Amino acid sequence: MATSTWRLLLAGLTLLALGLRLPTLPLRQIVEGDGVHYASLARVALAGDLAGVSHPHWYTLWPTTIAATSLATGCDVVRAGRIASLLFGSLLAPLLAVLGARLFGRSSGFFAGLAVAVHPWLLHFSTLVYVEPFFAFLTVSTLLLGLQASRSDRVGPSAVAGLVAGLATVTRPEGQAAALAVFLFLFLPALRPRGWLAKGRASRKAGVFLGGVLLLLTVRMFLVHASYGLWDFGGSSKGVGALYFALHDYADIERAASELGPTGESGLAAFLRRWTLLDFVLSNPGRMLAHVGENVVRFLRCGCGVFPLGPSYLGGSWTPRDPRFDLVAVATLLFAAGGAARGLATRRSRAGSLLVLGAAGLHVGGLAIIQIHDRFLVTLVPAFLLFFGHGLAAVPDFARRALARSAQGEERPHGREAAGRAVAAALVLSLLVSGFFSLRAIQVASDLAYAEDAPVQKEAGEWLAAHFPQSARLMAPWPHIAFYFYDAEHRNNEIALPWNDYRTLLAFAHLWKADLIAAPEWRLRWNRHPAAEELLNPGVDHPGLDHLTTVGRVEPYRIHLYRIVATR
Repeated sequence: MATSTWRLLLAGLTLLALGLRLPTLPLRQIVEGDGVHYASLARVALAGDLAGVSHPHWYTLWPTTIAATSLATGCDVVRAGRIASLLFGSLLAPLLAVLGARLFGRSSGFFAGLAVAVHPWLLHFSTLVYVEPFFAFLTVSTLLLGLQASRSDRVGPSAVAGLVAGLATVTRPEGQAAALAVFLFLFLPALRPRGWLAKGRASRKAGVFLGGVLLLLTVRMFLVHASYGLWDFGGSSKGVGALYFALHDYADIERAASELGPTGESGLAAFLRRWTLLDFVLSNPGRMLAHVGENVVRFLRCGCGVFPLGPSYLGGSWTPRDPRFDLVAVATLLFAAGGAARGLATRRSRAGSLLVLGAAGLHVGGLAIIQIHDRFLVTLVPAFLLFFGHGLAAVPDFARRALARSAQGEERPHGREAAGRAVAAALVLSLLVSGFFSLRAIQVASDLAYAEDAPVQKEAGEWLAAHFPQSARLMAPWPHIAFYFYDAEHRNNEIALPWNDYRTLLAFAHLWKADLIAAPEWRLRWNRHPAAEELLNPGVDHPGLDHLTTVGRVEPYRIHLYRIVATR
């Protein structure tokens, strides 16, 4: 394949990825899920507060990127987050194509990049204010630069690779998996029985790479300490928090996180104060072993829904139980397995294949200790599609060889090439059709997975902003309402609504000098809040509360807003 043709294909992959993602932007009505934390921190950073880029749980680089995008475009932080996700999600397609070309050849790289452009999960997340597309871009960049560093006699490429790997580690702690894999990839040649010059070169490259990673982690550690007074190197506080959630029943998580005892401390806060991740693992080996076993099973189950090109339940109309897409899912998995076997069997690509598989294995191993979730596997999809593309590229080659055997000794070079091109074109067309099916499924879905947060929360926050000063203190069970109520300077006026009975709740409200309560119907019913009977019945007179208004008309997607008043 000529270089000019290859560059045109990379540009085409970028445009295709953009074209499939842009139509989903108008579907997003409210900052979703964890995106509200990143957007809030970006807004704090834009206000000049260092705390916006140094939170111990919500990592540094994604809020920074959102803030930079907002400055560059003039958009608010939510739209800026979507633009950044769209950009990096689209650029991921040509980036993986380049990595595939370096490992297996341009044909395999093209199919891998095309699969990224049309993959339903990657398509869906590329317009959310989530970190996954950005983190996947940095992870693939780390692997690509690590591969280049291993093939260079200079330390410059290792330094660049180390800095990019460091950026990945300060985006999500799972970035340490790719960083460790690349470090071992660069260092292990030093252990071979070779000359001292070769050993020194390999050790030097590995050391320079590791220095870049540690530099970024150290910078983040001092930023966190400067803003929050905590020493956190490598995400230990985030890991122990995620482990706490993983060890509790999902329906009871919110209660554990927000039910307050006599001292005003929740179960989650007490857990974080008592344990580090390593201490808990060493103190509870039996429980952790069972937990890891459950996570391995959960990984297999989640992976069967996340990795294949179909089925996908993200759009609501494709489900893992839909038999029309079972064959597509199985074929995707088989092609990826075949591509991995093909990569390992070929001497030229064996080392690079082991690098990618090692990074993915370390990533899964780290998650298995803490928590396995569908969303956490999204950043592993590019590695899966890399081998899927290599397996798919073997099909046209197989068609050429099959035609050559059927020719019974007759020379048919033009026929063989035509057959290979026809099969390749059919595969490209199939992937394009898959991409448009994914887009259509997301567009017609009534509820978008990972983006189903009720827009009425935005309406409630804007109502409060229009009727109350920023100095008012709001108690709410989730941060979306406060995000649309407060500006960056007054974000600390938000108070988490405790999971306690009505009388205790009001006592804490007076203790903390709260002025307002927001009571979302669906959330208080879902977590079986002990004060739900009082908070969700505004027509009944309850001492201590003055009902202001109810935002929203469709039950249970209504929010009751109250003013807290003094009781006699």
